[in-house]
Amino acid sequence: MKKTPYLLFLACLFLTLKISAQSPNFCAEMLEKAKIAIKNRDYSRSRDYCEAILPLCSEYSDRLTKVLEEVNLAIEGEKRKANEEEAKAKAALKQLGIEKAEADLLRQKAEESARIAQEKTIEAEKQAEKARLALLNLQKALYEIALRTVRDAQNQIYHLDYEEALATLKSAVALNVAQKEIGDAMLEIVFFYAETGHVDRANGVLDTAAWLIEKNLTGSRPLNSTESARKAIQILNSDRLAFLDARYFPVMLEISGGTYALGSESGDEGPRHSVTLSPYKMAKTETTCWQYNLFCEAKRIPKPERPGWGFDGDNPVVNVSWKDAIEYTKWLNEHEKPEKAKSGSTTSGINLWQEGFRLPTEAEWEFAARANSDSTYAGGNDLSNVAWYGNNSGNRTQPVAKKKPNAYGLFDMSGNVWEWCWDWYSKEYFTKIVATQETNPRGPEKGSNRVLHGGSWFNLSYGCRVSSRTNIDPRDVYNYNGFRVAKGN
Repeated sequence: MKKTPYLLFLACLFLTLKISAQSPNFCAEMLEKAKIAIKNRDYSRSRDYCEAILPLCSEYSDRLTKVLEEVNLAIEGEKRKANEEEAKAKAALKQLGIEKAEADLLRQKAEESARIAQEKTIEAEKQAEKARLALLNLQKALYEIALRTVRDAQNQIYHLDYEEALATLKSAVALNVAQKEIGDAMLEIVFFYAETGHVDRANGVLDTAAWLIEKNLTGSRPLNSTESARKAIQILNSDRLAFLDARYFPVMLEISGGTYALGSESGDEGPRHSVTLSPYKMAKTETTCWQYNLFCEAKRIPKPERPGWGFDGDNPVVNVSWKDAIEYTKWLNEHEKPEKAKSGSTTSGINLWQEGFRLPTEAEWEFAARANSDSTYAGGNDLSNVAWYGNNSGNRTQPVAKKKPNAYGLFDMSGNVWEWCWDWYSKEYFTKIVATQETNPRGPEKGSNRVLHGGSWFNLSYGCRVSSRTNIDPRDVYNYNGFRVAKGN
């Protein structure tokens, strides 16, 4: 059925040719059309023309046969070319398939390599994070070790062992962490050496401290005096210098003076009497072991006898006589105003009642302790809040300035240690004051014992009252006696 249209076309063509054959140029025209069809590569049409006119144009049989041969050759060439192209196409497809397979394999390998690389990167990042955390933990551990070493050195300083403290701090330098903390701790040793006259020893320690704190001391080196050391510490850490001054020297508070009733009607505390005092200054705390030890090292004199609990820097110094206390005040005056001080004199060349350090008079002590109050103890009526005494001291001195101060800001005026006063003791002296209405009384002109006030760590409440007083030989020392300094104003 599929061939019917083509056969019908040939039949129509044959009839058309038979009718047209009557034309004298018919055969030549048809031959030309067959050739044109060859040029147009329409080989089927050219062959159809030739086969159709061959019975009608016998005289053209040779030429038509030649055209048919040319057509067949062309068709064969086209077939061969088509086969070659097909073969090339198949080869190309095959090659393409191979290349695609290779590309797929390469892609898979690349993807696998990328996956492995990613896994390695993730693992490397994990290892790097572990290493970073390990380094941080190491640095933290070293920092903690350094801080613990600094605390060890501070504890050695607390027990007045500065040489051991320096050795401890030097061992911490190699850790290469917490350098500012180590440097700041070293500044205390620089301060101690300089204030005790060992400026040469302070030089090397100061260089290390400056390097650790990372500040330049150009123009401040080498140290040649206590003052030059203080200036260097001021440059490195001014707050540290202020802290050390407050630790190693008395902090003096203004007492305005005035008229007030002192004493009591009990025993040698009476009669209760009115006293008028000029303004003066009183140390904020009792003289500590840190402060007194600085004096001993500076003067090259022995330390007091060590109490059973040892020397703790912030505890009040004990086992000091009245004369020891006076020598300490003389040294303070020499330190503060060396141009006016003269060794060997009780007054050190300074008017003690106007400008110098000294022991407070008994009247000054009680006036400062009362602080314009009628409370039983210095700072209030609850002794446990304001004092270390027999019921809470643990049978020893305790750090100063840990209890509640009185209204003047003075600590431990009740309890901790009995405090030496300037005055000679006389049982009848208060009666004399009542009679004379003396201003700024300084006690009897002579006597055998000196007065102490305030009670101590072993006393019960009665001994810690602001009016409580006792007296002993000024040469005697006990582990419950200490002192605080006053100053003229």
